[in-house]
Amino acid sequence: MGCNLVKRRESRETAFRLLFALEFNADDNAENVIETAVNELSGIEEFENPDFTVDDYALALLNGTVEHKAELDEMISKCLVNWRIERIPITAKEIMRLALYEIKYQQVKPAIVISEAIEIIKRYEDNSVVSFINGALGNAVKLIGKEEEK
Repeated sequence: MGCNLVKRRESRETAFRLLFALEFNADDNAENVIETAVNELSGIEEFENPDFTVDDYALALLNGTVEHKAELDEMISKCLVNWRIERIPITAKEIMRLALYEIKYQQVKPAIVISEAIEIIKRYEDNSVVSFINGALGNAVKLIGKEEEK
């Protein structure tokens, strides 16, 4: 995998971790969550990158996902079959929000984003959740395509 692709995956995973942390610290702002995460996660050997840093791309993904959260949740809700967004695990919601933000607002190719989202979430969830996310993101991409055709 090329250096830039590895860097992008690290940025995506950093944004995912921060979105997850922000979900539990909803009264806090993103800057405080970032500072706390950098202080607490730096040096933890379990992470592939023990020097936890937040680069510009991770920050852009974090801020953009937070800014468009309501729209992204609406999009996710439209793509769910026999599910309500409130019932989805937080990890699944955050990776889907992040992926849909990147597809819709950063104009990154859906196949790349979905593949990366799946690789990241495999570290945090079991196969049934991974499959659920893959299907929901596939439905969301179709929905985005239909909206853009209008």
